[in-house]
Amino acid sequence: MKLRTITPVHIGDGEEIIPWEYQKDTGKVGIFPVEHIVKELTNSYFGQRLRNILLSLRNDVRDFGFSRHLGDFVRDNRLNLNPLYSLECKTSLRDREFKSIKSHIKSVEGVYIPGSEVKGALRTIFIFGVFLDSIKRDDDKYLRGIIQSIKYALTLESKDKDPWKTAMERIENLFFRYTGLEDAKYDLFKAVVVSDSKPISPEEVLYIDSIGLVGSNRGFSEPHELIKPGSEFDINIQIDEEHKKALKKVSQNPYIDKLTLEFLQESASTFYGFLLEEDAGFFQRHGINGAINDLSKINALRKKGSFLLRIGKHQGFLSITVMLLLKKVNPKLYEKVYREVVPMARNELNKTRKITGEGSVLGWCAVEF
Repeated sequence: MKLRTITPVHIGDGEEIIPWEYQKDTGKVGIFPVEHIVKELTNSYFGQRLRNILLSLRNDVRDFGFSRHLGDFVRDNRLNLNPLYSLECKTSLRDREFKSIKSHIKSVEGVYIPGSEVKGALRTIFIFGVFLDSIKRDDDKYLRGIIQSIKYALTLESKDKDPWKTAMERIENLFFRYTGLEDAKYDLFKAVVVSDSKPISPEEVLYIDSIGLVGSNRGFSEPHELIKPGSEFDINIQIDEEHKKALKKVSQNPYIDKLTLEFLQESASTFYGFLLEEDAGFFQRHGINGAINDLSKINALRKKGSFLLRIGKHQGFLSITVMLLLKKVNPKLYEKVYREVVPMARNELNKTRKITGEGSVLGWCAVEF
């Protein structure tokens, strides 16, 4: 099966490409990781010439730090260096603007989608499907469990504990493990196997654009490596039926039989339908036409039966938690939680507020069998 990106996607590797590691050109940015610079220099220059270049490089970094680009050094020393890869750039990395670029996760072979990222999205969808089913059947077990978990976490005062993380751990146990079987080996999603995607060359699927906040007066804007819309990655999602049977013997989780691709796709359609409605209202109030068009296209795919997923960073608060349903069934608690978790919250409770410089929302994909 394939995972096709509908809007730009960023899955960070925790690294940044500092100004000293990229070179601007007309419409393109050449990426020169430090180890690649050293390799290029030692392959192209020798003896005293190489020594002089390395000494000059050291002095340049000492004297200028981040307030200089690699391109300046290459020009001043008349060097001929090839980048590791070059990407189209849709944001203004202006001269004298020394911004680091958030790096997308890669292996030695290229850009890939981690299976854990996809599996995390499927977990959220499964929780939503089970939660919604229980509400339809007037069974408030999960609602009570979620509320109790959140209220308990909000009472924590220890600096050693993250209240929100604590709440999410308790909620996940509620859905994926049975009381008395909290060990991770009994987690229901152990039966879900998701491979990492096959890697693809960065130049095939990546570009650079800034990501900013809608309605922010802080001028927040950060360049990111992003996967282009329309990129396709080979990936495999399977439900291990033997593992399901083994879990069923030891667990009394009533939803173990619902762990199917069909249930996940059905839950995804409903979950993302609610989410798209929320986000469309937000962007319409702010007049962000690019985002509105994106959401309209995504919703049309959902209505046609596409198996949607949202992955990566900058999805927004409602995409990655149980908060979307909590917002609908207990708005007051939702507001309290939001203001606790997001201290910078304004009067309008935020949804997805980050968009690319071109106005696109982030993270939307479709699983294609």
